[in-house]
Amino acid sequence: MFALSCIGSSRTRFSALPTALFTALLTVATTLVVSPAAAQDDVPVDIPADGPDEEQFTEAHTTPSVNVEPAPIRPYAAPDEPHVVITGGGWGHGVGMSQYGAYGRAEAGQNYRQILQAYYTGIDITATDFGGDIEVHLIKTGAVTFRPEGPIALKGGQTTIAEAENGDTVRIARADGAYVIRVNDKSVCGGDQQPVCPKNQMGVQARGNGRVPVGVAETGNRYQYGRFRLRAATGGNIDLSVASMSVEEYLYGLGEMPASWPLDALQAQALAGRTFAVRLIQSRRGNWSHPWDLW
Repeated sequence: MFALSCIGSSRTRFSALPTALFTALLTVATTLVVSPAAAQDDVPVDIPADGPDEEQFTEAHTTPSVNVEPAPIRPYAAPDEPHVVITGGGWGHGVGMSQYGAYGRAEAGQNYRQILQAYYTGIDITATDFGGDIEVHLIKTGAVTFRPEGPIALKGGQTTIAEAENGDTVRIARADGAYVIRVNDKSVCGGDQQPVCPKNQMGVQARGNGRVPVGVAETGNRYQYGRFRLRAATGGNIDLSVASMSVEEYLYGLGEMPASWPLDALQAQALAGRTFAVRLIQSRRGNWSHPWDLW
């Protein structure tokens, strides 16, 4: 295929040649057409300056000539055993468990321990106690738009700034060193209103002890565990995170595998994800410049 694409007609080839080379090729081609007299007796053919007449031209150029056959064009021959070599890469960390590999192993009858020990060689699977909640950073943005699916409270410390219900739209931004909070496009604090809008940190959480799914337009996701924490960031932005969440609740947010996959594959994923989070948090606490544990 590639060889054929390089072959063009003789016209195409000559048209691309430099003028001097093209002229030289024509000169060589002319010397290959000779009369028998010139070839045998070294007798020149005289052609007048104003060009040959018809009889001279016929005598000089219609005698037998030397034929030069072009080299045959051989078609591209495919190899006897065609094969494809694919070289690629990605952005993964290069260490860990293949989700589809875990799926295949579970389908073949391996349990979650066997799956994990196949990918993480030389490990022991033991229980560990991790106390306390964790905080996961979601996004740094100029404004946050919440769409609750139930009752929520907007908090400044222990003070409830405003409340919102299912179907409401809450938009929070920053201006003049404080938060600007609007519920259904109506300002709920600041100016002549009370209470005063929070300045550096505030929270958004479900009212009471229940869980309320809340959509965040800027991330395109819904959250129902923990509570939102907003912190003032540089450039008039807001750092949004989910705080007061257990490690188990954090695992619910992992989207590495469909819930319909075999149970042992899901268990292997949960254990790998939990271990990764706990080890990373333990290595950062006390030596970490951010107020949250995970990104």
